[in-house]
Amino acid sequence: MNKIIIGCLLLALFASCRQADGIGKEIKFPEEAVFTRMGRDTVFVETVRPVWKIVAYADTTDCMGCKLYLDRWKMWMEGADAPDRDRAMFLFYLYPKDVEELQFLLEGDDFDYPVCIDTDNRMGKLNGFTADTYLLLDTQNRVVLTGNPIADESTKRSYLKRIAGERQ
Repeated sequence: MNKIIIGCLLLALFASCRQADGIGKEIKFPEEAVFTRMGRDTVFVETVRPVWKIVAYADTTDCMGCKLYLDRWKMWMEGADAPDRDRAMFLFYLYPKDVEELQFLLEGDDFDYPVCIDTDNRMGKLNGFTADTYLLLDTQNRVVLTGNPIADESTKRSYLKRIAGERQ
């Protein structure tokens, strides 16, 4: 009997830890989000096509340059260990304090990838994000993994394994 109770408690603890992590939570995207290249040219981003979405939400109302690491994202997306583009896409939602400064950073890092400059913080409000958030989402926009793959090599490996179809 004690083993059953302990097992149930462990299962409940495990489930609550996963829920606190956001695993399984469905992420909502703002309707009519506008993506631009280097903050200027509007581009169409098809978010339905890929199997996986790597979402980077950054509240850059504090320090933009020290938080974004655009050069590292660019190196990963263009590097040998980049996820297959037919299986995964990157979605950047940036909530800037200063749009002009953000455009300067995008141009300075030659970050020529679609970015949603979310001046109204619609992505953050829709999902209750209160800090920078990095997620790997499945086709139903449910969180599969969390963590910043740019700041942590083991997180990046986990993202890549899951995208490649390996279980953790």
